[in-house]
Amino acid sequence: MYTRPSLSEKDIPHRTKVHEEIIFRAQKAETQVCEALAKIEGKVSLTFDTWTSEAQDPYLSVTGHYISSPEGRPQVWELRSEQLAFTHFEGTHSGANMANVLIHTVDRYGLRDKVGWLTADNAANNGVAIREFGMQLHDPLFDAKQRYIR
Repeated sequence: MYTRPSLSEKDIPHRTKVHEEIIFRAQKAETQVCEALAKIEGKVSLTFDTWTSEAQDPYLSVTGHYISSPEGRPQVWELRSEQLAFTHFEGTHSGANMANVLIHTVDRYGLRDKVGWLTADNAANNGVAIREFGMQLHDPLFDAKQRYIR
């Protein structure tokens, strides 16, 4: 209000209105991603990484990668990447905790039958996460050793 004295308090959205708008837009974006992923015939490969904030909070990010093509033009391929999860999780960066986030993400986007390969760094907990994820996936064709790209 100091830079624009003509503004009054009612001209500035309240924090709850801004919060509501952020949630609305996030849900809309998630719906669009779900619709796009439902249309693809191929696999969705995942990359994921974890880190700890300066406040010692653990986070995990999951990105989905897939090939799409316009309807009626299957020969026109486009590599797409979508942020599927950016989440704080309870506990440590254990493989079990990461697997839980991965399976929740796959379920949230309806990808159980479309899981391709998973890429992560060489940390030991990532191998555990992919093995545990494979067990939770209940897909007899999922071989954690073959699906893990380091």
